[in-house]
Amino acid sequence: MHDIENERNLVKAMKQAHKSIMTPQRELIDNLQEWGEEFREKQHGATLTILRARKTILDQSAKIHGLEELVTAFCEGQKWADESWKNQKHIKPLFDYANRHF
Repeated sequence: MHDIENERNLVKAMKQAHKSIMTPQRELIDNLQEWGEEFREKQHGATLTILRARKTILDQSAKIHGLEELVTAFCEGQKWADESWKNQKHIKPLFDYANRHF
């Protein structure tokens, strides 16, 4: 049990050290990625309202650092990835059917 606590403390320390040397761009990318994952999966009981509020904060942070284009590019990439996944999900059964019957 003591080892698990030490490991958790080590992970926390590493994350804090990582954040202390992060550039505004890297921090924004990390925060956007975390937000995107939570938005898709709605993890940790987060509601859409909370996630939208967090996105607004990220948008404001980007504006302060002049990184609006980064947020736009990230969101466009997320939309493309989501669409690609949806299309793949619908196409896969067709390939499975074709492989079984031909």
